[in-house]
Amino acid sequence: MSHHFSSVSCITNIVEQVERDNISWSDLRQIDKDNNIVKNIMNFMIHLADISNPSKSLEVAKYWADCALSEFFAQGDLEAEQGIPVSPLCDRNSTDLGRSQ
Repeated sequence: MSHHFSSVSCITNIVEQVERDNISWSDLRQIDKDNNIVKNIMNFMIHLADISNPSKSLEVAKYWADCALSEFFAQGDLEAEQGIPVSPLCDRNSTDLGRSQ
């Protein structure tokens, strides 16, 4: 959530520009020559998918949390095997499952 409010502000500014300048969403790429707008929208969509899990039913939320943690732990196992520091949330022996969400 460290970038949540800056992401929301960025998307709000994009929406305001589109409305203010009467730009069609389908024409957005024409004014976005360096793809910053598209990249910001795509990053925000990933962020929304990430933070939406708790709004799902417990069964579905737990399933997806377990999938994510399995992937994190697999990464941590590889990091440990290679002798490099294990990334946060990737150590299966020390990660508090409840607090990780």
